[in-house]
Amino acid sequence: MDSGRVRAPNIRDVAAVAGVSYQTVSRVLNGSSSLRPATRERVLAAIDELGFRPNQAARALVTSRSKTIGVLSSQSEHFGPTTSLNAIESSARGAGYRLTVTSIEGGHESIRSGLDYLLSQSVEALVVIAPQRRVLDAIQELSISVPFVTLE
Repeated sequence: MDSGRVRAPNIRDVAAVAGVSYQTVSRVLNGSSSLRPATRERVLAAIDELGFRPNQAARALVTSRSKTIGVLSSQSEHFGPTTSLNAIESSARGAGYRLTVTSIEGGHESIRSGLDYLLSQSVEALVVIAPQRRVLDAIQELSISVPFVTLE
């Protein structure tokens, strides 16, 4: 059944257009220095032509790394937490990471739900912009195994 939806190009489509193996496309995407410049240029041209975007979920399956940092934040309209979140996002992006952010409303269930959500996203680390004792208690109670930092 054709729903009229066109699928996004994948790494094998790029390989076919560039006339290389999908492993060569992977090497280009991962910044390998063992490729001839002409080969790299053909692959990059194919990526541009097809509008290819790497599938982060597929990459995470292969590398076991999500390149994602979770941010747990208290709901706040104050300048400080918002500025902190912007700085964290900018720094993460500069290091090749992205953020998954969730807010808590205060109660234990909200904190637990927020932490469960972030951990279900396979985050590699947590930043907590909710430096309340009950948040730290929840982190300890859940035996969170990823590195985390809290901000005041």
